[in-house]
Amino acid sequence: MSLSTRVTYVLRPGAYKVRWRLIEHINALDLDGDTPYEVVVRPYKSNRSMEQNNLLHSWLREIAQETGHTVEEIKDYVCSEYLGSREYLGINGTPKRRLVTTSELSVEEMSALIERVAQLGAEQGVQLPELKYG
Repeated sequence: MSLSTRVTYVLRPGAYKVRWRLIEHINALDLDGDTPYEVVVRPYKSNRSMEQNNLLHSWLREIAQETGHTVEEIKDYVCSEYLGSREYLGINGTPKRRLVTTSELSVEEMSALIERVAQLGAEQGVQLPELKYG
């Protein structure tokens, strides 16, 4: 493995072999060279599943078709209403806001959003296809 390659380790309780591989990887880094390295340790968060993503987008298409909006408009509405926005500083230092996106969601958060979209579809009288997701 090249040391310039991005590598992610997930440390679970009792995962001593993974812990030692991580330590070996860090020890193998050339810290005397010109290349800086970033090491981030944070609690692991499982991202939304592809099945959830496919279900959500199929439902957004159905709602868009029924209401006369584009899929992007419906997705922006859903993200704005149910996920909100995050603040950040712009390049010139002024405060900015951006919508939270579905790619940032955990499996549990995506499940909650899917339930809200199902309710939105019902409120709009849209017959949503019953698809399974995991």
